[in-house]
Amino acid sequence: MLSLRAIQRAFVQKLSKLKYDVSFDEVIQADRPFFYIDLSIRSKSFDDVYFDRYIQVDIMFTPPKRNGRIQTKELYLMADELEKLIRPIFYVEDRAITIMEAEQTIVDGILHYMFDLDFTDAFTDEEQEQITYELMRELDVTINYVGGNEDGK
Repeated sequence: MLSLRAIQRAFVQKLSKLKYDVSFDEVIQADRPFFYIDLSIRSKSFDDVYFDRYIQVDIMFTPPKRNGRIQTKELYLMADELEKLIRPIFYVEDRAITIMEAEQTIVDGILHYMFDLDFTDAFTDEEQEQITYELMRELDVTINYVGGNEDGK
């Protein structure tokens, strides 16, 4: 299974090329530019080994300020840089995940670069051994018919 920590490491490695701090834990209150990444995770199992994972990624970028003012131009330049850096294929360990579309929006002087990582994952043999199931037991059922015959008529 591809761990969330591995996904976070892949983002830090990619974004470190842009020379700004990266945070997953909290929004950094700083006067310098930084990235904050928010991951929203959903998964859907369809058997005991494989499952679909949907990870919505929101990379937020706070631009540098000049004379106390946000430089909007920097936000558009960073949107282009993120597009080149992340799409069309994002690599995490031995995986190559195709990102079909991304959205860039600017809200209150912060760039939001949003996209989804959609992929099918599988539990490793070790992870599968850790999953315990309660086996189904035999169930005896007695049905009492009230009126009519056994066909229910």
